[in-house]
Amino acid sequence: MYTTERIDRDDFILSYRYYQSKNSEVIFLFHGFGQTKGLFETFVPSVLPYYSVIAVDLFFHGESTVNEKDNDPISINRWNALFNQIVEKHVINRFSLLSYSMGSRFVVTLLNAYAARINKIVLIAPDGFGNNFWFGVATSTKLTRSMFWLTMKQPWWILLIVRIFGATGLFNSITKRFIERNLKSGEDRRKIYASWIYFRELTISKDDFVRLICENKIDLMFFCGKEDQLVAKKSLQSICNGTNMLYVELDLAHHKMVQALEKHELIDFFISDRE
Repeated sequence: MYTTERIDRDDFILSYRYYQSKNSEVIFLFHGFGQTKGLFETFVPSVLPYYSVIAVDLFFHGESTVNEKDNDPISINRWNALFNQIVEKHVINRFSLLSYSMGSRFVVTLLNAYAARINKIVLIAPDGFGNNFWFGVATSTKLTRSMFWLTMKQPWWILLIVRIFGATGLFNSITKRFIERNLKSGEDRRKIYASWIYFRELTISKDDFVRLICENKIDLMFFCGKEDQLVAKKSLQSICNGTNMLYVELDLAHHKMVQALEKHELIDFFISDRE
């Protein structure tokens, strides 16, 4: 059983499910684009005997909202202040974090403020270690953000480029279908625009990430997909070289990487030292 709760601060509403157990240590869960906190329903029972669990809706997803008239992006400080309200409300001392894809932006940007209180981090097909080329082009200036908005209203030329890239082999067929599917509906395109624009400052450099992980002796695990063309695996591999992390590669594309939630390696990572 869980309770659905929310933090209401300034122009933000942050909704989450709180699964309370007899254990005070908490795992925070963050989903990816186009999903909600309900993604973790089948995962939670596997860790609930050992942890309490908080599954969060990202902004523009589920029941978490932002006043879109505010054109300022969500800064790391604003995000940390919202997160701190959850921590104080539930009197949380130590905790662990798990994220998929875009949800990783919300995880890695907690490190500066909370690294000393974090035990374990799992990042599945993570986004957030710097901004990729297309993300940077679309969000870096007021002009490019306006062009990005017009593109999301009339996406035909992006779909044309995707088809050309697919025909030339620069995108595999799985990635091509994934992009086309997410650009199909007006609601999904609006959500892409809002997420890219408002989350653009939620990023951390690889060097800072490695330093904070090592200085605070945080246990770290990555899950990456062999067929995932949306995650910069070279960046993750360079992080591997700087940390004593666990790295698991699955024969999956990006949108299938949620299957990592079912893997015994993931469950063991969280509960092996708590039995």
